Amino acid sequence: MTAKYSRVIHVRVPLDLHAIADGDASAFALVTPLSLVQILALAVRQSIGERAPRDLFERNFERTLAALDSGEITVTVDGRECRRLDEVVACGTNASVRFFLSRARLSSIAAMFR
Repeated sequence: MTAKYSRVIHVRVPLDLHAIADGDASAFALVTPLSLVQILALAVRQSIGERAPRDLFERNFERTLAALDSGEITVTVDGRECRRLDEVVACGTNASVRFFLSRARLSSIAAMFR
């Protein structure tokens, strides 16, 4: 039996209190729409730690955006695959974010170890 290694980043979704108060929309208290860029920023910050220096966060965030844009990685948010940075995802109080390497990237990594 082989072990399955999977890493999920659970991010806390910030509530949009302004939208709740102005629109009197209690639905925003339960579900918050976030763009994929916002979710990725939360996931990168969560993975490197809250106390990590700003420049480290910026480098990791820019690398993540570039890898997604180039097709090197794909991202799922709560099980839904997201490919475009401008995609909007409705999130509850927490979002489960997973990163997957593309098949081409996996093949190139495997070739290095042959």
